[in-house]
Amino acid sequence: MPSAIAPPPIPPKAGIEIAIDRGGTFTDCIATNIPGRDDIVVKLLSVDPSNYEDAPTRSADSCALVVSKGHEDLLRICDQTRPKLLDLNIRRAAPLFSEVLEIDERVTPEEYTEDPSPKSVSELDALVDDVQVVKGVGGELIRILTALSELYDKGVRSLAVILLHSYTFPDHELEIGKIAKEIGFVQVSLSSQLLPMIKAKYIDGFRSGFVGKLEDSARGAKGEFMQSDGGLVWWQRFNGLRAILSGPAGGVVGFGRTCYDEDDQVPCIGFDMGAGVTIQSPQLDITTVAAGGGSILTYRNGLFNAGPQSAVRSAPGPACYRKGGPLTVTDANLVLGRLSAEHFPKIFGPNENEPLDFAASRKAFEELAETINADLEKAGGKLLSVEEVCLGFLNVANESMCGPIRQITESKGYNTGDHNLASFGGAGGQHACAIADRLNIKRVLVHKHASILSAYGMALADPVQEAHEPCSCEYYSSVDEVQMRLASLQDHVARELRNEGFSSEQISYECYINLRYSGSDTMIMILQPEDGDYTAAFVKEHQREFSFTLPNRKVLVENLRVRGRANASIQTAKKRTISCEMNSLTKSLVTRDDKKSLCVYFEGGWTNAPMFLLKDSTPGDLISGPAMIYDDTQMIVVQPGATAQILQSHIEPVAEDPIQLSIMSNRFMGIAEQMGLTLQKTSVSVHIKERLDFSCALFGPDGGMEHAVRYQHNLHSKNLRPGDVLVSNTPLAVLTRLYEEGAQITSMFLVRDGVFHEDAIVKVLIDETGSHPGCSGTRSLSHNLNDLKAQIAANTKGATLVQSLIEECGIKMVYFYMNAIKKNASTAVKAFLKKTYAEFNGQPLQAIDHMDDGTGLEGLHCFNAPSAISKSATMYVIRCLINKDIPLNEGCLLPITFNIPTGTILNPSGAAAVCAGNPITSQRVTDVLIKAFQACAASQGDCNVFSFGFGGKDLETGKDVNGFGFGETICGGSGAGPGWHGTSGVHIHMTNTRITDPELLEKRYPVILNRFVMRPGSEGIGQFNGGTGIIREYEFRRPLSASIVSERRVYQPFGMAGGGPGMSGKNSLVEKIPGGGERWVNIGGRKDFKVQTGDRVVIETPGGGGWGEARTGSEKVSVLRTEPEPQERSFVTSFRMRQEQSN
Repeated sequence: MPSAIAPPPIPPKAGIEIAIDRGGTFTDCIATNIPGRDDIVVKLLSVDPSNYEDAPTRSADSCALVVSKGHEDLLRICDQTRPKLLDLNIRRAAPLFSEVLEIDERVTPEEYTEDPSPKSVSELDALVDDVQVVKGVGGELIRILTALSELYDKGVRSLAVILLHSYTFPDHELEIGKIAKEIGFVQVSLSSQLLPMIKAKYIDGFRSGFVGKLEDSARGAKGEFMQSDGGLVWWQRFNGLRAILSGPAGGVVGFGRTCYDEDDQVPCIGFDMGAGVTIQSPQLDITTVAAGGGSILTYRNGLFNAGPQSAVRSAPGPACYRKGGPLTVTDANLVLGRLSAEHFPKIFGPNENEPLDFAASRKAFEELAETINADLEKAGGKLLSVEEVCLGFLNVANESMCGPIRQITESKGYNTGDHNLASFGGAGGQHACAIADRLNIKRVLVHKHASILSAYGMALADPVQEAHEPCSCEYYSSVDEVQMRLASLQDHVARELRNEGFSSEQISYECYINLRYSGSDTMIMILQPEDGDYTAAFVKEHQREFSFTLPNRKVLVENLRVRGRANASIQTAKKRTISCEMNSLTKSLVTRDDKKSLCVYFEGGWTNAPMFLLKDSTPGDLISGPAMIYDDTQMIVVQPGATAQILQSHIEPVAEDPIQLSIMSNRFMGIAEQMGLTLQKTSVSVHIKERLDFSCALFGPDGGMEHAVRYQHNLHSKNLRPGDVLVSNTPLAVLTRLYEEGAQITSMFLVRDGVFHEDAIVKVLIDETGSHPGCSGTRSLSHNLNDLKAQIAANTKGATLVQSLIEECGIKMVYFYMNAIKKNASTAVKAFLKKTYAEFNGQPLQAIDHMDDGTGLEGLHCFNAPSAISKSATMYVIRCLINKDIPLNEGCLLPITFNIPTGTILNPSGAAAVCAGNPITSQRVTDVLIKAFQACAASQGDCNVFSFGFGGKDLETGKDVNGFGFGETICGGSGAGPGWHGTSGVHIHMTNTRITDPELLEKRYPVILNRFVMRPGSEGIGQFNGGTGIIREYEFRRPLSASIVSERRVYQPFGMAGGGPGMSGKNSLVEKIPGGGERWVNIGGRKDFKVQTGDRVVIETPGGGGWGEARTGSEKVSVLRTEPEPQERSFVTSFRMRQEQSN
């Protein structure tokens, strides 16, 4: 609908235009369109409270969150993953809301996408009046009014409303929004109108602070904010959600408008040398990396590290900023002469008038070099000079920045070498040539305003308006309806821009359709192609990005989007292209002036690099490296072997060991990450695409991974051909087939000579498994096949990138550093074990823990864990306790000898079932090791595997029935440790998969998620409390088979150092009794069972143990255990009693 707020008339274009970009370190300002003079550029520290009032901080107005009942902790638990896999002290960002209000309303889709017999349109229409389809707020409105009034009285003025499925049924949110506005809430954001991101509400607090000051100080001028999509919007229509990447977006507009050449059409990669929240908002394709000028430089375990920690913006900033900061990339550039304190803005010190402090940087690097050389001397290595240390850190930082560039190009099917590199940001010019060289890019473009290009890009950007709406239909059968809805959105956008004073002739439109294949959640936003055939464009884009298409699948429409752009003037003069300018200029090599030179350190040592002031250069000048080009705001390094050409608005440089260990480690890790990204994008199943239940790895020439990859290597190494793909799902080389566990594949060729052996894999998944008495083949063959193809695509991506690395570095170097990285990990573990031995005075470390049914011989269950699982758990625990960045590889285990008796649950025979060994038994192995090292209290010790489905072989008829299967792992509480509380509602240790999104769960399957909340009182109490478990309650809408596989239902997660244990978990089935009422049944920890329509399953996960004795006066301890625990009447109960009596 048209906005109720009308912007003021647009002032004449002749006025001065001021663009401001507030970055983490500097705030850049540029004034353009000044009669009779050049642009004015000003650079200030963003944070300098001793000299001027700071910008808004985390003191934004209090925000309240309004959610559907049963989901009050949804944004605290989020996707249940922990941000850092190898941190025992799990730290999440604090939620940005201060109050939560639950609303007793519920909406859920009637149809579910995995239904093998979907309802017809007429059947769905008949359900419209069914009161069970939508539960309205009705009489709840009075309670809502009262509750919102109470929040208002507490001083809350900002409200975020997020109700389940409001994207398709916004009525309830609109009613709540209306009430809130009537009460007086200043800022009310509805997820159905914005997007479901609470982050927007916090940034809106920033926005209100800025807008208030702008309105007071800029009366009569039109103010606009940059958005993450690269468009400007009038400040009164601006919202925080779309500002998260507004600074980089300004830079993208800047380099797009100034560096892209329409004649040669070579694509540009923008490189901003500066700079975890998931953003669901229109935005430019921007990838951030934690490596920039402020990245902290550290040396740990023989590795050079650049980032990811930053020097806390500009306060204190780098060591050279005169505020006692740590060593950073900026300091390394200063010591090596790539920054000149003389030519850098003198805005430092207590009075903001001092230059960079070279002496402070040099002294800190000298101290760090002493530490590094002490390690090198012990290892018999070559000692490094201070300059070599600095250069090493810069090489590592450059490689860190190359990774994201490769990710946004190579992972999408583009070759980096086919691009130009457009450098911007304050430090970009110091690294551009080196980064281009690593990426095989031959041309770097540096605009004259490159150091403030984000601000300059804002001055070049156009006002935009956007409209979008959900749409669910098959494209070919609904083309006319789609076009009609796009036209309606276009009319809406046009009205908004005309209200701002733009004429129809100034407005242009971009129409987008978000498309996906049926059965896949991989959506691609397609801009309207010239021929209007969206599906052809979608298929082409899918093939380019993922290397395959699904020709027999329908193409579905997910949502529609129209973007209107208002050009500042009807006619815009065509700018002269870069290639045209280069061809027309008279080129002349500029002679060196030794009087104006700077001593700079490169790979070959110190050299005198002539300095050239940019404003004194003439278009056509050629400057050969090494050289330095500078102006008031930037320093550009022209490396030896490169030549810079001065254009009217650009400079064009043409690019030509613990340190190398760090670089190669980053390269190997980057390849594995790109494989994972490809797999996530191309997969179909919820397990891989949404829950990220997978891993990708690289292996050396010997195979690695003793029981899995090495076996395949030894079996097939002499018979493999390029492009072959092997598939295996067994952890043991020799086994007895257990069809009750599903399909088992020791080794088979999935792809041979370029042919996908679909018939062979179908035979394994369907025929062989289903032929065993009482067993069924896969319920979702199409999902299995598509996920296998996605894994092939991921392996293909990895093989291509490894081959590129070999071509770049040589196979000997690649093999050498594979072994070197393994050796580095081994050295770090040896040092840790020696240190631990000394701390415990040589005493053996030992601990005892139990599975819920005891621990001993292999069992007639699926919790048996092959020895490789214990080794993986050991590697995890050792790496966590080292608590420093070391390569996680097989080298970690070289100093360790394992003694695991055969025939036990931790080293079973080939006849044992093992499917729960990896996700659950591994957790208990981890608990024992952590207990032995006395590192922290036990976490939930489980991952609570819950699954449901139907279909497969009908036991009565013997026929296969189409159906589906679904499963997920569920979080709990983490253990407390020395100095920290445990974290609530998080996955721990050997599991870190995502939980299924409630809306996606209900859209795909016949289930309603009634509750997903914290479990108060389940935490262990101590000086530091454990984290609480969670409660997850499912209600079923049709008869299904279900299964729960869980632990810690008998033995509680232990406390440590006097801390109390966490509460055990429990699983309940709530049966719906015909005629009314319900029956609660304790399922136990491990059970297959049936559910009927209306039945509920309530899973309450364990809490983490506490650390240290609780302080005197703690009343909570006495109340925690008052809840009666259901007693299991089984072998487990008697076994536990015997264990306790014998202690």
